[in-house]
Amino acid sequence: MEAKQGQGDMVALHALQPTVESPILEKVYQLSQKGKTFVPSNLMVHRRATVDLSNDDVVYHNVFSLSKAKKFDLGLYPHGDHREVMFDKAGLVRVFCAIHPDMFAQVFVVDTPWFVQVDAGGSGLIRDVPKGRYDLRLWHSKEEKWNSYRILEIGSQNIQVNL
Repeated sequence: MEAKQGQGDMVALHALQPTVESPILEKVYQLSQKGKTFVPSNLMVHRRATVDLSNDDVVYHNVFSLSKAKKFDLGLYPHGDHREVMFDKAGLVRVFCAIHPDMFAQVFVVDTPWFVQVDAGGSGLIRDVPKGRYDLRLWHSKEEKWNSYRILEIGSQNIQVNL
């Protein structure tokens, strides 16, 4: 399914019927620390995903979150070192650095294998979506919340959606 939009920057499909879900790949996502910023500043992952937080900066960092969906404190670590965090609960996780208060990132943990972060042009691709009815949810950057956008009836695995 291809999505083009202009109102938000993340899209997720939630099945409205029982489905045989695609197996979630053992993918490790990357969240780097460079130039005293998190790269990327917004990261979308599936529940049970692992995120590798690498310090690619020349200074020490202490990455932590107090979010309801995931609380952690990785402690102080130097350039070239990394830590891994597994996200086992769906929700928004706000990530900070205890040393650099201007550093901020968001990890969006979704409970579906069908999601995409759209690119700068507002496009993204969700592959291998089984036939059925889905609630299309859109993360609105300006509103900072998920909104149900519309119900989709998907009859093939490649459908274009204009939001």
